[in-house]
This record gives sequence, C-alpha cells and structure tokens, in this order.
Amino acid sequence: MSFNIVVAHAAADRHPLARSDRHGEPAGPRRFPSPADDFIEEMIDLNHMLVKKPIATFMWRLAGDCMIDAKIFPGDVVVVDRSLSPKHRSIVLAIIDGDRIPLR
Repeated sequence: MSFNIVVAHAAADRHPLARSDRHGEPAGPRRFPSPADDFIEEMIDLNHMLVKKPIATFMWRLAGDCMIDAKIFPGDVVVVDRSLSPKHRSIVLAIIDGDRIPLR
C-alpha cells in the first residue's frame, strides 16, 4: 500500500508581502535610506536631564503671576528639588499658612 503525500502551501506563502526578509521586515517595496538616518539621536528624557534626586523632586504647576519678573508664568510647570540648599537670588517654594508660594 502506498500513500501520496501532498504538501499544500497557502496562497499567503507565495504572496511577496507575506514573506519576511533577513531582518524580519515584511518583504516588498523597499524605501531608499534617508540621508538623515546617520544623524538619528536617542529621545530626550527630561526626567534624566532635570531630576537629579528623584526622592526629593516633584513638579509643580504655578498658578499665580508673582514670578513673571523671573520669566515664570502662570501655568508653567517648575521642577522643585527639596535636597538643594537655597543660595542668594534662588527661587524657592515656601509654604506659608499651608499655601505654596514661590519666592526669590
């Protein structure tokens, strides 16, 4: 007794967009590389740039107009680091009678 073995391939196997190239990308129309691809940098992480001590740092949205002279406007978000000691002309966030008030 003999058996005929038939291997059926799905139509998708023969479709050029269903295959993958050697990098796992779908085979098909190729794009030319962009000249800018040589200058791609990693994304900017503001937490990494602005927060030195995460335990002592928080963000605060300014509500009043008391810091306009320092170019900090209502609605701006400021980074507050409680681990820093204030120096002359520093902007500090003071808590007076339970209200947070930025002062210079």
